[in-house]
Parts: sequence; C-alpha cells; structure tokens
Amino acid sequence: MGKSQHRPLSVIAAEIRTSWKKVHGEAEPYLAALEKLHSIHDKYGGESAIEIVSRLRWSLRTWKGLVARRIKRELDAIAILKEQRRK
Repeated sequence: MGKSQHRPLSVIAAEIRTSWKKVHGEAEPYLAALEKLHSIHDKYGGESAIEIVSRLRWSLRTWKGLVARRIKRELDAIAILKEQRRK
C-alpha cells in the first residue's frame, strides 16, 4: 500500500471484532458502521467515514492490549491523512 492508502475499514473492523472479545456497548454502533465502509472517503447513513472513525476511536478507549494499540494508531493515522488532504 502506498502512503495515501490504508487497509479497508471493514477489514480493520473485522480485526477489532476478532480481537476485542466484549465490545463496549458505546463502540458497537460505530464498529457496525465501520464494517460497512471501505475507505475514509465513504459515507454510511448520513455520516462520513471520518466522523465514524473519530467516534469509534473515542469509544475504543476501554480496549487494551497490543492489537488495540496498533489499531488505534492505524485509525489515528487514517484520520490524520484525511485531515491533511482537506488542506
């Protein structure tokens, strides 16, 4: 993948589901939405992928461990890339 590409959001969501055994109720709707998205440029319902990622990222604060840290960093990087492209 090039610098401007990222893993499909649905793939990231699947990894979260596999690794996070008891998904926090607050995170569930955002994780379910992420499962339907491919790119940070997509929309789900009336929300942009960046809004969903941002809300999910906040909800992931109770998820701990190596995989959690890696995925949180990945989601942060995706959000930062999207913000940089806006400018």
